[in-house]
Amino acid sequence: MKKIFCLTMILLVAMSVNAQLNAPTPSSPMNGATLTSISASLQWSTVSGTSRYQWQCDTTEDFDSPLLVQGSTSSYYATASGLHFGQTYYWRVRACTAADTSDWSSVRNFTTPSLITLTSPANGANVTAISPSLEWTSISGTSRYQWQCDTTLEFNSPLFVQGTSSSY
Repeated sequence: MKKIFCLTMILLVAMSVNAQLNAPTPSSPMNGATLTSISASLQWSTVSGTSRYQWQCDTTEDFDSPLLVQGSTSSYYATASGLHFGQTYYWRVRACTAADTSDWSSVRNFTTPSLITLTSPANGANVTAISPSLEWTSISGTSRYQWQCDTTLEFNSPLFVQGTSSSY
């Protein structure tokens, strides 16, 4: 009986030592998504017994560029901020405990917005106001917008005007 108990204990210890921590599964943003923000809300599945998660976002699949953004959190979500306009980012996450770290999850990608949509005045509109109201769609995560108006497509006439606005 002692032999069976000892063998069972050895087997249980061996199984727990060899048990591998599962990697989380990324859930949002969806693979290939185009964001409406220059910040990404990352979400993944929880891993039982995990004390924290490490995540990375980068413009290369090797996660070795100068634009690498990374962090650590005890939640199953994080916000990757400080991203650049019009870039494809790759992201991954892994689970950590005091004793172990999982493999990285599968890699997902998303693209940040590159263009602002002008909404008013309409293209080709006949504007009678001396100071027309300029409007455009907002991009979440931005702190200011730069605008330019001119009578030439090259934006180089003597009537050229420009400005900065914190609103849209």
